Amino acid sequence: MAIQATRPRPEPTSDTERSPSSTVPTAPAFRRVRRAQWGRRLLLALIVAIVVAGLVGLLGIRTRTAESSANGYDVQVHYASIGRPGVPVPLDVQIQHDGGFNGPITLAVPSSYLASVDAQSPQPDPTSATSDGDLVVFQFNPPPSDTFGVSWQAQVDSAANPGRREATFAVIGDDGNPAVGVSIRTWVLP
Repeated sequence: MAIQATRPRPEPTSDTERSPSSTVPTAPAFRRVRRAQWGRRLLLALIVAIVVAGLVGLLGIRTRTAESSANGYDVQVHYASIGRPGVPVPLDVQIQHDGGFNGPITLAVPSSYLASVDAQSPQPDPTSATSDGDLVVFQFNPPPSDTFGVSWQAQVDSAANPGRREATFAVIGDDGNPAVGVSIRTWVLP
């Protein structure tokens, strides 16, 4: 029996010497590898930042109180400055008038804002509520004191698009003109 010696086959020295059916992948360029590493690092940093922001409460509901005074009225509106669809938000108005109220309290609120925060049934119940399409005008019986408060059960509409919602709550004076207004802004986040 004759023993035959086998020699190792020499490695090809260039891509042109490799066979076209080779399954050995070519090494990617160094710049491409570095770019991919930095891309993964940035994506991971973004994910960590979002998780940390959520843990410390930066992505949740934020509330504010806006105030204004004029013509003997002091008005405060407690509302959500940042809201998310489907989440309950506060919407409370407090009106103070030195010496009490002479007659019914009239409050005008933009109907678009009430619809965007899906505000339902103010408490206490108004004696009347009328709408001209742009504004809803509520009329309330005067309280025995010089402070009146009204609250809505509100929740940002679950189909609301992200963006800014602005409104001006106006107290209408005895002469039928706005006596004082308070402007608010709610940002709806996804």
